[in-house]
Amino acid sequence: MRNFLYLNKDWQWPRLKLAHRPIDIRIFIILVFAATIYKCLSKDFSALEVLCDRAPIYWFPPNWLYNLVSSAQCGIYQEAIDPRSLQLVVAVLLLLCIAFPKRLLFASAFLALLVLDTSGFLWRANMWDLDTPLVILFILIAAPVRLQEATAFRNVDNRHSAALGLMIILFVSAYYFLAFLSKLVFDPAWVLNVNIGNYYSISTLMHGQQMPGWLSFFAAPISNLMVQYAILDDFAALVVLIEQFLWILAPFILFIRYHAGLFSVAYHLFVFIATGIMFFTWTAIALGISIPWGRAWDKYQEWKTGQMVKAHPDGSANTGLANWQWSIVLAVPLAIAFLPPLGYWMPPFYNYMQFGWRYPSMDEIKTVYSVGRFDRETNEFKRFPLNHGGFIEFRHSNTMDIYVRSILNNEGSPAITDIRGLQTLLIATRKLDADGWVFGDFRAPDHLVSERGTTDMTEVENFYLLRGTVISNTENRPAEVRWEACGQVFPERQTAETVELYDTCKSTLR
Repeated sequence: MRNFLYLNKDWQWPRLKLAHRPIDIRIFIILVFAATIYKCLSKDFSALEVLCDRAPIYWFPPNWLYNLVSSAQCGIYQEAIDPRSLQLVVAVLLLLCIAFPKRLLFASAFLALLVLDTSGFLWRANMWDLDTPLVILFILIAAPVRLQEATAFRNVDNRHSAALGLMIILFVSAYYFLAFLSKLVFDPAWVLNVNIGNYYSISTLMHGQQMPGWLSFFAAPISNLMVQYAILDDFAALVVLIEQFLWILAPFILFIRYHAGLFSVAYHLFVFIATGIMFFTWTAIALGISIPWGRAWDKYQEWKTGQMVKAHPDGSANTGLANWQWSIVLAVPLAIAFLPPLGYWMPPFYNYMQFGWRYPSMDEIKTVYSVGRFDRETNEFKRFPLNHGGFIEFRHSNTMDIYVRSILNNEGSPAITDIRGLQTLLIATRKLDADGWVFGDFRAPDHLVSERGTTDMTEVENFYLLRGTVISNTENRPAEVRWEACGQVFPERQTAETVELYDTCKSTLR
């Protein structure tokens, strides 16, 4: 097996010296788990306590696991532990994993985070922020290596850290490659048709996203340039494809591995300032596993002292890995990445072949749907803002929009599941100061960064179903919408005042 992997007797790739050292793995663990803690404690999961009495919105296979998880929700969050306490447990366990990387602690953190994130899946699907670190935890548990040797703060060549690093980078490379492949499966001419520059003007239509002023300062001119010069739009899309494709070579070529991580960080930051879209934990994962931290320190020492740093053989690691262990090293990360696209998926092992998309122009969007309230000061309807869904994030208002479209397009006999799903999401609405929870205004970025609203959206009795007509404009700026009320979300809670308000609003808009 060692010869098959082209490893020399020191368990390194000759000439290229790609093997991870223990210090590399330890720094990776610190970066990824610190980012996961920050993200976990930046979201408000408290709605799980009231959602558990209602039917879930999203399903996952297999059926027996879905039925077990969905039926256990109230027992977990109303009797055993409240959601915020579970978040704190997850954070403490991950901190212990950073300080004491033991398999038992990894397993405990995995189970606690799995319960929290899988519960969240029932209402928001996967968000690519906590589930990917969950897979990293699983790999750390399943790796057939001595974790004490593989994760020590030691800058030495070690076969156990080499095997563990290979498992992790194979998984990371595979999911980036699948993201690349999904774009070409979606559209072979994706580079020419994705239209990244359109995002700024339609972001409000798609998600109700209102970019903060500091973000618009960057996003607006970037969008203007891409709309005005299509070749820049195509070039940006090509850069995305190249960045994701290069990861498949990262496990084997040091130059590509080192630059793929930095390339990914730069790419994610550019996407963030251009669209407000952030894959928070992915950035830490890409940077952590790609940079050879130990060898970078050796290079610094050589530069500082002017002397060549000698090799660092690890004399304590006398035993090698058997062929069956190397088979696990290769099989586990590749199975985790490539089985879900074939239909064999379950939490937290999700399908990464889901990243093909395009952004339509504003002229292609004529009608939009949403939930909103009547603003007495402006005498007009305001759609539900993006930042009141807590852990559900952008899928809170996004999924509500889908439900409203279905209900209003089937006014004669709207599906009861759509009505109940819409009401469920409104019940999950959090107060203005709830999101951000531990870190408040210093919380980790949402998947879609949006301006915080100023209206208390928790009075669910006053929500209306809205149909909006898009007002096109010739400038590249967020689109405007003229809303009309088409019904009340909770008609059984109507009062004389809300009925009168609804009738008055409809007549005013006519």
